[in-house]
Amino acid sequence: MEWQFFWALMRLLLFLPLVLGLAYLATRYAASLRYQWLRRGPYLAVIEHLALGPRTGLYVIRVGNRYCLFAATEGRLTLLRELEDYPAAVVEAPLRLPFFLRRALRRKEREAGAP
Repeated sequence: MEWQFFWALMRLLLFLPLVLGLAYLATRYAASLRYQWLRRGPYLAVIEHLALGPRTGLYVIRVGNRYCLFAATEGRLTLLRELEDYPAAVVEAPLRLPFFLRRALRRKEREAGAP
């Protein structure tokens, strides 16, 4: 009976850090990829997002050729102001992906025959 307890404790000490580490990575990278699938469109694009709390945030959204700053709360979206002098360097900056996703994308491009 005491050997079963010992092995159960050893398994717990072995797998608990592994599960916690995977949970940390999943929450860290899932948060950055949360809105990526709806990020770009021909006339609308979410350029930047800054979370201010669990259900609040600021968004810079491109609407045609204009840039607007929106505040989002639970159940409400408010236009704060239009950004006339929004820097073009920020708009053209590439989306920073985690290393493992960049590597996977490069591998997929090579498999598809892209240069």
